[in-house]
Amino acid sequence: MTRLFCALLFCGLSACTGGQAKSETDTGDSFSTTRSDIIGIVVVPAEIIVPEGGEVRLQALALNEDRESYDITDVVDWTSVTASVADISNSLEQEGTVTGQATGVTSIHATLDGIQSSPSWVTVTDAELLRLGIYPSSVVVGVGSTVQLSAEATFADGRSSDASSQVRWITGNGSVATLGEGGVLEGVGLGDTEVVVEWNGVESDPIPVLVSDDVGAGAVDLTVDSLQGTINDGYLEINVDIRNSGDGVAEEFWVDLFVDPIIVPSYGDLPDTYYMVDYLGPGESTNVTFAASTPDSFHSFAVLLDSMEEVPEGNESNNLAAGDTTGASSVDGGESGSSTALANLSFKFVGGFSSETSTEFWVDVENTGDGPSNEFYIDVFFDDDFAIAPELYDEGTVYEYQPGIAPGEVVYTTLVVPLSCEDCGSWVMLDGFDFVEETNEDDNIAWYVHGGDWESISSTVDSN
Repeated sequence: MTRLFCALLFCGLSACTGGQAKSETDTGDSFSTTRSDIIGIVVVPAEIIVPEGGEVRLQALALNEDRESYDITDVVDWTSVTASVADISNSLEQEGTVTGQATGVTSIHATLDGIQSSPSWVTVTDAELLRLGIYPSSVVVGVGSTVQLSAEATFADGRSSDASSQVRWITGNGSVATLGEGGVLEGVGLGDTEVVVEWNGVESDPIPVLVSDDVGAGAVDLTVDSLQGTINDGYLEINVDIRNSGDGVAEEFWVDLFVDPIIVPSYGDLPDTYYMVDYLGPGESTNVTFAASTPDSFHSFAVLLDSMEEVPEGNESNNLAAGDTTGASSVDGGESGSSTALANLSFKFVGGFSSETSTEFWVDVENTGDGPSNEFYIDVFFDDDFAIAPELYDEGTVYEYQPGIAPGEVVYTTLVVPLSCEDCGSWVMLDGFDFVEETNEDDNIAWYVHGGDWESISSTVDSN
């Protein structure tokens, strides 16, 4: 398994990508016509280790809403937060070149027209390079097709990072497969060969490469093995382990991340960020990491595999996973990820009062389960009919968003309707959009009559 890193931006950017995305290079007049379409800038690699005194060139990609990326390395303004650790050049023909000055960690940014990129984290080390590895561990590719390979370097201090732009790529037989800058492998003739990488006198183990005219054979099944998110020191990091459980090759599929989604994500929805996985062989797995700074202490999130439905799969129902930064996660409404403990939302109290101009509802919600909940909504169906209970995905007269509840925690909410209701009855519903997987899905609605009592009603409103 290798780790693919995508920096995630908030601050108004609707989407970003990291690593090797489908990219086009625009220069001159061609670039100026698309400049206004830029929605964000990403620096790749997003995480890298540079030996003290060593150099590596970063790349800046401009992104648009059509999931296209454009190389703007030569036109951005490059800055290093701590130039004494790693300096970066804006000189002609050296733009984006990082030089390791002294051991430590710093971040690099690229800026254009007031848009600042996500950071590229640079670690400068004086540790010895121990080993190199190549991902994927084997490749099957068609003639004329390409696969993005990546190289990982491990140092004596235990640190590892992407070294794809620093190593020398070597193919055993150029008539079978060729290698471009940064590890882009192209199949040029039927047959088999091997690929190795070399850097500072260290050489990797070879990986086998087969160029075949039968690449499409076998069925692909993409699944999420696990999904985890953490917030540490104002920094959000989300890790997703992806596996191809089928016996076919999955090529060029998108991994979409939705942060604090309001509704359950579906194919074609615009995510907060995305990443393209170029290649995932049969039985292989990979890890994608999304990261960003955040002022918040909690986030929920969801990941959708093959979001543009470009890979034919034997099972299309297991491509969605959800989680939050408390440790709860679920895969397609059933299989647990990082936590097997489930939440259970229930009413602790429903009350309120009505005046001549408005009606207040007091709704206390308790998580009686063993696991934390995802985000959910509390809906009030004002002055309703007791004989007709609300159904899943019905929208209340008023509603309130809750970011999640830890086990045993109670949240106290007040919802206000700008109408009088002396003795009318109203429905109150928890998690009406089915975000939370619970141990008991039948206790999420209650009936309340102003001036009277409230009653939790057993139902099948929540259908997780």
